[in-house]
Amino acid sequence: MRIDDKLKLLNGKDFWTTHKNTEAGIREIVFSDGPTGLRFQPGDNDHLGLNESSKATCFPTPAALSCSWDPSLVYEVASCIAREAAEKGVDVVLAPGVNIKRSPLCGRNFEYFSEDPLLTAQIGSAFIKGLQENGIGASLKHFAVNNQEAYRMSIDTQLDERALYEVYLEAFREIIQQAKPWTVMSAYNRLFGDYCSESKWLLTELLREKWGYDGLVISDWYAVNDIVKSINSGLDLEMPSVGDLSYNLLKEAYQNGQLDEDAVNRAVNKLKALMNKCDNSIKKSVNADYKEHHDLARRAAAESFVLLKNSKNSLPLSTNDKVLCVGELMKTPIIQGNGSSRVNAIEIDSIPREFTRARLQYKFEPGYRQDSEEIDPRLADRVLKAAKGAGKIVFFAGLFNYTEAEGYDRDTLRLPKCQDELIDCLSKLGKEMIIVLQTGSAVEMPWVDSVDSILQMHLSGQGAGKALVDVLSGKISPSGKLTETYPEKLAHIPSYLFKGSSTSVEYKESIFTGYKYYDKKKLNVLFPFGHGLSYTKFTYDSIKVEKQGESFLVSVNISNTGAYEGKEILQAYICLNRNPGCMELDSCPAGLASQAVDENTVVQPVRRLAAFQKVSLKPGETALVSLSIPLSKFMYYDVLQKEFVFATGQNLIEIGSSSRIIELSAAVEITQSNKRYPRIGINTTVGEIQRIPVLKEIMDKELGTLMQQLAPDEENVVNLKELERSVFYMPLRMAVQVSNGTFSYAELNGFIDLLNKKLIETGLLI
Repeated sequence: MRIDDKLKLLNGKDFWTTHKNTEAGIREIVFSDGPTGLRFQPGDNDHLGLNESSKATCFPTPAALSCSWDPSLVYEVASCIAREAAEKGVDVVLAPGVNIKRSPLCGRNFEYFSEDPLLTAQIGSAFIKGLQENGIGASLKHFAVNNQEAYRMSIDTQLDERALYEVYLEAFREIIQQAKPWTVMSAYNRLFGDYCSESKWLLTELLREKWGYDGLVISDWYAVNDIVKSINSGLDLEMPSVGDLSYNLLKEAYQNGQLDEDAVNRAVNKLKALMNKCDNSIKKSVNADYKEHHDLARRAAAESFVLLKNSKNSLPLSTNDKVLCVGELMKTPIIQGNGSSRVNAIEIDSIPREFTRARLQYKFEPGYRQDSEEIDPRLADRVLKAAKGAGKIVFFAGLFNYTEAEGYDRDTLRLPKCQDELIDCLSKLGKEMIIVLQTGSAVEMPWVDSVDSILQMHLSGQGAGKALVDVLSGKISPSGKLTETYPEKLAHIPSYLFKGSSTSVEYKESIFTGYKYYDKKKLNVLFPFGHGLSYTKFTYDSIKVEKQGESFLVSVNISNTGAYEGKEILQAYICLNRNPGCMELDSCPAGLASQAVDENTVVQPVRRLAAFQKVSLKPGETALVSLSIPLSKFMYYDVLQKEFVFATGQNLIEIGSSSRIIELSAAVEITQSNKRYPRIGINTTVGEIQRIPVLKEIMDKELGTLMQQLAPDEENVVNLKELERSVFYMPLRMAVQVSNGTFSYAELNGFIDLLNKKLIETGLLI
């Protein structure tokens, strides 16, 4: 191909399609949005969901769907989206978004799965496999560290290396290895000063060279800042079309020797490889059954609802209950967020109609208006009068349609004022009060202790109406669990003080996102990560852990001891170096109380998710559930070594029904060790060396001599303890100074050489 023809291919032909080159055998590739369902626009195009798209099935949003904790269900949903995409001639669906939920304020959180990278990776991988095994390509997005919508196109994200690898890159890495997405989409934001679409470190050194990714890298729509730098750095395709703008810039750069032709060839070859994957026989044979898809949307919604509270067993409702339904969101529910994922739903279940079909006795009052957050006295007065004759009140609460959207963030965690005030008034009437929430993320609940039941239905797609009534009536027992923590108040979220500015943001909370922060700080929360109730009861017993190759197999008995058939989600957490023994003083030569040896001196979360499984049980049934935890999960990122290292020593495996309710636990020993250490110098502390097992004996011997010279009267226990602790933090150079020359600099340098030689001999020097 001529260079001009190649350059033409590197920017889109229009909003959704690429250029073709008949002579080179390259056809157009068609993209479409689709994390919640297909958003295919045959007419006027846009990337914010403003213009109308073709009718499609609107499934639960990713935030809702992930609460099912069921990868197989996610696979089914993605498979149906793939079938609808194939019917419309779409080649690649721009999904899933797997950015970590750093803050519940992010306006796009309804499109993301979780605050936890492992759960995100498992759900995201299932989604990609559901698309690609049905002939439609996926686009893993937004790469990387794109965790807010405000200023997303200009903001520079800064964070420490450990947080980067353990939290914000981990889901991308696992998904790329597990699911092999056909495309990866670069994010809008900058990372360490470079736009993600032009970061050579991100797109080439990390993604391709370190992780081995061999697919196409596409820009987010209008995310390219410098097309020449982007192509040179690893971007393959800029979308959408910007006319001849990028072509002219690329051509000029090529003529001036500023554009690497090898980079151009790489991009064209990746485009051709993607085209070949898209030309598969699978999608030519699939059919979209929209009735079947609607039924799946209902089932997926029901599996994702989370029963947050049910203190008086006010749920399920009985046909004998006299129910007052309050809230405009009953008649006009919010089934999805706004932006590029907005689906033109084929049909939407009517909640009132489903109430009637289920023979539930109810009266309805709108209670509030969706065009104002202020309370309407007239509507509120009608509700209070109607409530006098009700046995139970079901209040439909949620964020209004304009609140959660791509392009901007929320300002508060509060519900609209009109809802909070009305809930407060109704809760004082002495009636059983049930709150049904329609939100894409966490909200504050100042009335949480005054109501009896809370059901989070999220933004759950076109089938949410029937699914809701099936759950409220007890036909289906709720089984979803939260995939993000609900804090008591906005000020408690870990990123609260580190919101950044219009130009930059620093993630100073580091690895402590979500439940890892709240657990470490021992903060009370409204509802913890992994929380979700059922109409039935489950008991756990008999944990057993076996080492099987490169994994631990954890087996647990779980029983349904209640009256309903239900599903429980077992969550396995690991606690790295649970008993590290930090600051434990032992006896040693010449009275030196040395610190306990601990290879892992890095601060760790209280626990982190390592595996999970959803199990269905009938009343009285017991099942043996086995979870496999790879040894690789017992690793953390070492910033000095610049790789993941094992938490060698004693660790803990916990089985819980949430991150705050741990049912069973078992200790495990990690014998693997790949921990290495930096070169020792005169400013290395005594304690740092004592924590290196192969050097501890040498260190104790030398310090024993020094301590004999420095030690006070043995009867003076206070001073002895002070000395022991002080020496632990003392740089080696001070040994010369405090010995008054008895221990010379020459001897110190010889001793340091001995220590480094030992590290080299044992292969432990970085």
